[in-house]
Amino acid sequence: MDTKILVKKLNEVFCKHNKDDRKYSEVWLSEVDMGGLYNNGMFVLCVRAEHEIDSCYNEINDIIQMLDKEAKEELENIWTVRIYDNEDEVHCEMSDLKVYDETSSC
Repeated sequence: MDTKILVKKLNEVFCKHNKDDRKYSEVWLSEVDMGGLYNNGMFVLCVRAEHEIDSCYNEINDIIQMLDKEAKEELENIWTVRIYDNEDEVHCEMSDLKVYDETSSC
């Protein structure tokens, strides 16, 4: 799948879910690192929650279910989901693909 299409569809899904309830402040994709041997076309979906996370499992499960309902084809390109608390100091890096942040136009 073309990465521009992947990013656009994921942006639409997260914008839709953040419209009423600001649940996520930043979303980005990082390429899966297979030790430099090859690129498998899969991504790590990184999500920064706007709120304090009670259960990473529940939060990740909610995201996967949301994508399964609204972006099933795009979900096939997601290797894993990482969720970050609003106080974690991890952000999108230059080599990552920004999907959504607070300044995104929805």
